[in-house]
Amino acid sequence: MKNLKFFYLALTVALALLAIMSCTKDDDERSVDPQHQQALTAQMQTNLTGAMNTQPNDDLKCGYGSNPREGILDVIQLYQESANAGDFELWMSLWADDGIRMPPGEEPQVGKEVIAAAMQPAFELFDIVVDIYEINEVHVFGHVGATRCRYNIYATPKGGGDPFAIEPDGKALTLLERDRHGEWKIIYDCINSNLPPM
Repeated sequence: MKNLKFFYLALTVALALLAIMSCTKDDDERSVDPQHQQALTAQMQTNLTGAMNTQPNDDLKCGYGSNPREGILDVIQLYQESANAGDFELWMSLWADDGIRMPPGEEPQVGKEVIAAAMQPAFELFDIVVDIYEINEVHVFGHVGATRCRYNIYATPKGGGDPFAIEPDGKALTLLERDRHGEWKIIYDCINSNLPPM
């Protein structure tokens, strides 16, 4: 049992290092593609219309199930649906107590309480649209899982105003761990955009 715990700890550290490498690789080689940016803008309204009408699926059970891949994909789906519905409590329920969120241009948000304090104002002030349009990989290593996806994040001020892109053309590497209740919880979420900082 001791060796097994050490294996999972080593695996988690290795996957976290891969997440950091994925988020920082080729930063110096980024370039702005005007046509790509125009295409993103043209798609924005369509994505907003579809995603904002999406409500959380009550049939999903936060990663329960005998198929680990399906359980992990349930969490990713609920991540998107709860954000789009403005359901902050459901969105936070997807995180492990010691989860770490790694947004671009900021220090890591370590622990569920810190993540909640950082994200609650965004849920209160904006209608958020998370558009996870492509899941590139899903891997399962025992009680640890990993996904790599691509997404766009938009926001519309609740007080009035035009929608704007928070994180266009984004990519994420997300690590999850199955807890003692059989639920998959997010332990690391490393996110950034393929576009250079403005």
